[in-house]
Amino acid sequence: MREPNQTRRLLRELAPYRRQLVLGLICLLIAGPAAIVPTLMWMVVVDYVLLGDRIHWLVPSLLIATAFYAVSAFFGAWRDRYFEFAGQAFIRDLRERLFSKLLRQTPGYINEQRSGDLQSRVISDVDAVESSLISGFSTMAQECYTFILVLGAIIWIAPLVGATVFVPLAICFFVVRHFNERMKAYYRAARNALGEVGARLQETVGGFAVIKGFNRQAYEQAHFTAATDDHYKKALKAVRLRTVIFPSIYSIAFSTNVIMLGLGALLVYKGHFTLGGLVVLRGFWWQLNSPVRTLAQVNDLIQRALAASARIYQVLDAPVAIEDKPDARTLQHARLPIQFDRVAFAYGAGGKVLDELNFLVKPGETIGLAGDSGAGKTTLLGLLARFQDPTGGTIRVGEEALTAVAEGSWRTHLAVVPQDTFLFNTSVFENIRFGRPDATDAAVYEAADLANASGFISRLPEGFKTVVGERGVKLSGGQRQRIGVARAFLANPDILLMDEPTSAVEPESEQIIQESIFALMKGRTVFLSSHRPSLLRQTDRVFYLEQGRIVESGPHDMLMTRNGPYAGMIRHWTELD
Repeated sequence: MREPNQTRRLLRELAPYRRQLVLGLICLLIAGPAAIVPTLMWMVVVDYVLLGDRIHWLVPSLLIATAFYAVSAFFGAWRDRYFEFAGQAFIRDLRERLFSKLLRQTPGYINEQRSGDLQSRVISDVDAVESSLISGFSTMAQECYTFILVLGAIIWIAPLVGATVFVPLAICFFVVRHFNERMKAYYRAARNALGEVGARLQETVGGFAVIKGFNRQAYEQAHFTAATDDHYKKALKAVRLRTVIFPSIYSIAFSTNVIMLGLGALLVYKGHFTLGGLVVLRGFWWQLNSPVRTLAQVNDLIQRALAASARIYQVLDAPVAIEDKPDARTLQHARLPIQFDRVAFAYGAGGKVLDELNFLVKPGETIGLAGDSGAGKTTLLGLLARFQDPTGGTIRVGEEALTAVAEGSWRTHLAVVPQDTFLFNTSVFENIRFGRPDATDAAVYEAADLANASGFISRLPEGFKTVVGERGVKLSGGQRQRIGVARAFLANPDILLMDEPTSAVEPESEQIIQESIFALMKGRTVFLSSHRPSLLRQTDRVFYLEQGRIVESGPHDMLMTRNGPYAGMIRHWTELD
């Protein structure tokens, strides 16, 4: 039952484009009968004009045939245009739906996917569904309608069907060659625009935690929509040219038929050629044979659409782990106590990553998170950023459970400084302003100063206008991290989450970054995961985690005097450094 249900779902996807599809079908209904009238006129010329000795009707008969063909070509071009417009709109809208769904997912969902596979679903699979569903629908409707009309006409004319072969016309080749370069340029522009759509998606997947952490889903959605609209407009240029070229070629081919029919009629009139009915049947042969061959491909088209749509629906139907409740509260500020009440977390059916976490953090308090790899530090930060919700217990902000607070509202008051700052392939200035899009230029420059980043930025080839490359590849790890700190300064959050902010930087940059981090921490509630003693001793309290539990907590100096597991870890790290 899966395929029939999926087929019905695919057909329902066409509902928003019913206007274009209905107009295309109306053009089809007009173009179909008009297309067979010229061939029927051959019989009129042979039987009525020639054999009936009414040669004065020859030119009017040819003009009638030409007029009907013009009607057929005109409505046929609009039929193709309406179907193509529906197809391009279908591609644009379905891609935007997929992108919007991905933005609603958690970083955990994205991390479980392959970025290239997600890109393939949004780009290639959507293309495949469009070519199979829209093009297959129009082709099937057209060929079925033509087959019925031609079969009825042949039965009406004679029971015997004769067939011959048309000779391709050289002039058609030259017409195609004349327009080929322009058509190629349009297709190239459309493919390049499609590549921009893929690049935007790939950046979004790579920087997903940053986007969610700074609550920039709407910003990214707007940019993605602009990219898909650009591809849509460039693709329509190719559509417009194609719907001019094809009718021109068909018209040239038909004018040859007019000449052949006129010359053949004259030869028959002079007694050099007979059996005019054969001429009509010859004209109908290809019109009857083409639908038979085309309709044989319908099953293949359906299978392609089903295979591609199944992959698309896996993304669209994937559950969203974090959804706002209907009565979710909007926070005016987050300068509130944060409490973990028996909080636990586990990934799927696996063991608990965090278990029985109980603590209260006052507004403006700085908390260090220490422990070996896998102890649960990053997961704890993820719960605070609400990249996932606890599987047990409750996180409270003030008197409210965190799950009762609107997701976007909560992240408005957060800034995240990850281990390796993600930079977008744009200027240094725009990467900093990502933290607060409405910030003034002066505020961006001030944030760079506070992050000790203005010095190296001024030495870049174009200063703040320097494009940093994909993922910031043109900058060093320390430079990228300083831009990340500047971004957090600009966001001016109530709560700051930092996950090993100096672990991926070069030694000569670490001291500079630490100074900017200390400045950034002032006056904010901070959760800092680090293995650097120089950072941990600047916090008010340190939580030392082992296997998802807090086994020690207190100020750095006090924990060192206890000579417990935290002190042992610090000595070990100091020896390694």
